[in-house]
Amino acid sequence: MKTILNPKLPRLAWFVEISEDSIPQYLEHGPSVHVSSDFVFEGTFNLEIKPLGILNSNVCLGSGFVRIGADTTFITPSHTLEGLFVVRNEDRTFVSNSNVIAYHLADLIPTHLAVKIGWRIKYGIDNMPQQIEKTETSEILKISFHNFRFDGPEVQLVEKAHDPEFENFSQYFDYLAKTGTSLIENLKEMHGPHWSLMGTVSTGFDSVACLALGKKLGCTKAVTLRNGRGNVDDNGAPIAHSIGIECEEFLRPFSEQYTNTRLALDYSNLSDCAEFVSAGTLAEDVCYLPFETSIANTMVLTGFQADKLWGRKFEPSSNLERGDVSGSSMGEFRLRVGFVHWPVPYLGCRSNKNLLKITLSDEMQDYRDTTNYNKPIAIRMADSAGIPRELYGLKKKAASVLFDEAPTALPVSIYRQRVKYGLCPKLSFDYSECIDLCASRLPRSGFTSHYHKTYQSLQPRISNLAQVNFQSDSIDVHVFGRTVGLVSMQLHPGICMYDGLGGFIQKMSTMDETEAVKIEYLAIKTKLLPFLRDISNKERQYIHFQYLKKTGEISAIYREDLQFEGNVDYYLGSLWQGEKGVV
Repeated sequence: MKTILNPKLPRLAWFVEISEDSIPQYLEHGPSVHVSSDFVFEGTFNLEIKPLGILNSNVCLGSGFVRIGADTTFITPSHTLEGLFVVRNEDRTFVSNSNVIAYHLADLIPTHLAVKIGWRIKYGIDNMPQQIEKTETSEILKISFHNFRFDGPEVQLVEKAHDPEFENFSQYFDYLAKTGTSLIENLKEMHGPHWSLMGTVSTGFDSVACLALGKKLGCTKAVTLRNGRGNVDDNGAPIAHSIGIECEEFLRPFSEQYTNTRLALDYSNLSDCAEFVSAGTLAEDVCYLPFETSIANTMVLTGFQADKLWGRKFEPSSNLERGDVSGSSMGEFRLRVGFVHWPVPYLGCRSNKNLLKITLSDEMQDYRDTTNYNKPIAIRMADSAGIPRELYGLKKKAASVLFDEAPTALPVSIYRQRVKYGLCPKLSFDYSECIDLCASRLPRSGFTSHYHKTYQSLQPRISNLAQVNFQSDSIDVHVFGRTVGLVSMQLHPGICMYDGLGGFIQKMSTMDETEAVKIEYLAIKTKLLPFLRDISNKERQYIHFQYLKKTGEISAIYREDLQFEGNVDYYLGSLWQGEKGVV
């Protein structure tokens, strides 16, 4: 196998080309990937550092592949927050741990449908592999949790080693500690003694329990955000200090600007969160961005998936269902910064019936109360480290950022990351990047035909927009759920159009973007669009709004003469998600 160290790739990124007889023949990787003669791995695992040890590990944090005899087995993380990507491009097959690299190898521009498919991982692992993209010449599959091999052209899933059965709390907590010890020992041996543990802490149950485990494992440092969603106090520093752990405090990025606590992406801030968007599962984990310099060369402990293991009210299942996709968009960020992610609750996740039984057992009675917001296992873990109960778990809060992702945020972010990785040259666009990018992919169906077929019976909803004085004679806005698709402003002497990321579309406008036009669009963006997104989001569907200056009214309309031409039809068609629009 030819092996190339590419310093331009993210530290922990890799991709390998597979021959027709399923043998790795070319590997390219970042500087921190561990490469040996019979295995490649970024991260750590809990058994011996050799192919059989990796293959038999029930906890693998990171990814890679092992070669035993003539067989090559690809290893995915032991959680569903990341996965591996299989790319088939004409007669070539690749595997990578990077969504950005996968799109590069497939030579595809992503559609917004890829985001819809990506976050379906929250429904569990029954439908593996996920087909993220499919064209006549290329295909991208994503495989999470399961290991896999190639049987000719087919992907053959391989069950990971099972977690042990836990009968009581002590058995469970002791196993967490034993596993954590093995993980950090292997990490230091493969990547260097300078790697260490890092805790994350807020005022909720999950991170506090993980910090208590970290303390038992020798963790001395943690990071926290001072504020949570809605700018509530979520500072976990007092909790860390209560058990002698040093804690760095940061402000939560992208604090809320609108009353619906969601921030619309545009070109001015997309560069700050492009690698979170480019993971393809919504970008809410951008809240981890401030931790960048603190968590490099660490194993970061988090509490993702705790609701399905440490909670009291869930239906036991081995399918790894989740309530949301938080934690799933930090993959590209992790690969570049260089850290290992251990979402602690995933250990034992396929036997969560045992953990629920422990939670409801007599031995946990002192840690249960009658409130819904109560996690006895987490409380007892925190108690074992001496964390005062009054410091945490009093009210449910959240740190993730709920973006209104424009349908073209993904293709633009993927493109920008490809440029950063040195995978493609920077292109010069005549007008809005996202229109150019999406126009290069034909949608499965045209937007115009869907519009006329579905919405001619749509009843207009009229609303007054008080205390707003727009200069435009009329403003047309196409909104899909919370996502703005297109904004058209009728100004004297022409029309100005903007895409979903706030980019001026020169080729579709009949006048130039003057300073007055910019001011008008800014007023629309800050005063009109949040209002319209709120209405559309409640309906969970596409709505075409029109504002008329002469009446000061907004109406949701159906226009018999509506017709989009050329690139715009392709652009809007690429984000079409069916009759109910974007959820």
